[in-house]
Amino acid sequence: VTKLGADLSYHWTHVEASNDPYGGNKPLLVDSGDNIYFMGKNPSQYMILIKLNSAGTVVWTKTIVTDGYTVEGQGIEVDSSDNIYVVGTFYCQGDFNPGVGVDTVVFAGESDIFLLKVKKDGSHGWVRTFGGDSYDFGNVIEINQADNLYIGGNFRGTVDFDPSDVDVDNRTSVAHDAIRSIETDSIGDIYIGGSFVHRRHK
Repeated sequence: VTKLGADLSYHWTHVEASNDPYGGNKPLLVDSGDNIYFMGKNPSQYMILIKLNSAGTVVWTKTIVTDGYTVEGQGIEVDSSDNIYVVGTFYCQGDFNPGVGVDTVVFAGESDIFLLKVKKDGSHGWVRTFGGDSYDFGNVIEINQADNLYIGGNFRGTVDFDPSDVDVDNRTSVAHDAIRSIETDSIGDIYIGGSFVHRRHK
């Protein structure tokens, strides 16, 4: 992460060791206090979430530890209280509590979608998962002015998109379409960008 001034003058650079050759492609964001958040993978292939202050000093680093293959954080946002939300994909059981305690998540298929909330102080908020018996990917997240969350991605087969243990909201994929971007405007309308394989009606 490199910080430049408004006049493009150099301020500082923060470098984090990683085994992920594509780690620099992950999004970063700045909260209302000018703190910076970014994601990546450490040398052990675990997902890390790092908070820097405006001077480039590390405030905290949080790690998501799994039993095997890695967790991929893909999208990151903050709400009006500067709580952090990460959406992505995981491939095996893992502890999604980056702080004190354990919040073990079990995956359903080849890969599943996760939505993780981390409080501004770095403590655990909650985690929600979505997945069927095939490949499911979490790609992007958006938070509107009312702090409603929208996530997008792609999935195969049938997936229950109700994260509760009580209700069911099964959806079935018929192609390899994917949502790659989500934005909301000042009146709450939602704009979605992505790709599709087969023709779709408007």
